[in-house]
Amino acid sequence: MLPAAFMHAAGGRIDGTLARNVMQNAPIIEGTPGHLVVDTTLRISPDLVREIARAPYVRDLSNEMERIVEEFKVALGALDANVDDVGYAGIGLGEGYIGVNINRRLYSVDGRNSILVNPYRIAEEIEAWVSTGLTPTDAPREFSGRVVSAILHEIAHQSAREHDETFAAALTRLYGTSITTAHSSFRRLREEIDETTYRRIVSDLTRLKSQWGGRDVLASSVPAAPEGTHTSGPPGRPAK
Repeated sequence: MLPAAFMHAAGGRIDGTLARNVMQNAPIIEGTPGHLVVDTTLRISPDLVREIARAPYVRDLSNEMERIVEEFKVALGALDANVDDVGYAGIGLGEGYIGVNINRRLYSVDGRNSILVNPYRIAEEIEAWVSTGLTPTDAPREFSGRVVSAILHEIAHQSAREHDETFAAALTRLYGTSITTAHSSFRRLREEIDETTYRRIVSDLTRLKSQWGGRDVLASSVPAAPEGTHTSGPPGRPAK
């Protein structure tokens, strides 16, 4: 069973110029078709960001996450044409979000809105579960499910930007339509995220946490929230 995605958001106005510059100048993950590693906190050591961008496990995970995004889009396109108007951009390193759907006016993937996923915040959540009883051997499985649910959550923001009843209904509808795709993606990702790979993610999480704290360029004057800030675009459907 896939863990349910968080449904929290931060409000406030972001500095569009700053956020756009951060995205445009982020390093590309080696071995990917242009996926980014984005330090949206402006606090993380550039050496660590570049090391993450060069890591083979990051390459494999990022390529798989793009594949999951595209598979969901195929499965859901007939239900809601808006889901085709988003693309996978890469990995975000901010402490305040698990995933974020960014309006194309800040950063676009082939003219579409863009999604960043933060696997390190997901791992932090899973490690909290381990501390309360989840067995370490089950952690990679829970991590894989959480990644898939976070991606679907961000795609659902193509139907509703805010975390309200409309969004909850959209997410439920999209999950019901794509359940076969979701479980197929989960099984494939679970095969890739073995215990060794998961421990590497947790190791990099530890280094990132030592540099977290403060604001995020995707949240500006307010603290970012667990599932990401969707203040990058106006309420309702993404701008055309």
